[in-house]
Amino acid sequence: DSRVAENDGVPAQNFYAQALRTIQEESLTYRKFMHRVKIKLIEEALKRANGNKMKAAKLLGMSDTNMYRSI
Repeated sequence: DSRVAENDGVPAQNFYAQALRTIQEESLTYRKFMHRVKIKLIEEALKRANGNKMKAAKLLGMSDTNMYRSI
C-alpha cells in the first residue's frame, strides 16, 4: 500500500529516520511524540474532510467523541 510506503512523497525509511531525529533532538518522550503524531493526523484528516469533524473521524477510523477529546 503506497500510503504505508510513503508519507507525502517521502519514503517510509526516511520518514522514520526523521521521526527518530526529532525525538532525539527535542528530547521528547514517546508519549509526547505520539501525541504530536496524533494531532498531525487529525489536522490532515480535517483538511481532507474540509473541516467536517465527523468525516475526519471516519477517515481516521476513530469515534467522533474520541477525536473531539484529542483536539
